[in-house]
Amino acid sequence: MISKKISRQILDGTLVKRKNYLFGSYKGYYITIDCKPHVYIVYIHATFDTFSGQIQLRSFLKDHEKKLQYLSRAEDIGHAIKLRIVKPKCKKLIPSILTDAIEPVIEQLLENEYDTGCIGCGDNDGKMDCYEICGFHYYVCERCICRSQYELSYISKMFKKSYRHPVKKMKP
Repeated sequence: MISKKISRQILDGTLVKRKNYLFGSYKGYYITIDCKPHVYIVYIHATFDTFSGQIQLRSFLKDHEKKLQYLSRAEDIGHAIKLRIVKPKCKKLIPSILTDAIEPVIEQLLENEYDTGCIGCGDNDGKMDCYEICGFHYYVCERCICRSQYELSYISKMFKKSYRHPVKKMKP
């Protein structure tokens, strides 16, 4: 968990604090930070327009990962960059560690004019909101949420049809 006092020191206090995560926009990029037991999982939403730009970004992320002690993994996934940051033992270090890991990535994205958007489709046209999906927080557009809800509803119906009789525990 990140306290309110500490959250105000991360990325100039631009992110909104909730119980176990932070979310918001920083320098035009959607960001979420999930607080897990031993790590922070950061998603920076960015869409990569060219393959060469994506290769350049991957190279930057590998170098960035090597430079920072607490950054255990940096990778591009779909329409986002995922950073895995190990929690420091000293809580006073949290703001500087998170900012030091995120800020250079943001600068790289700004320099190469990457767009921010939905983690599902990459678009930034429609209304965007932060959702919890499988225990992590992401910015998702209305179109992707509607599509996901329809697919989940369909899967749920198929599951119910396939298993009309509930599984019963057998007596020993």
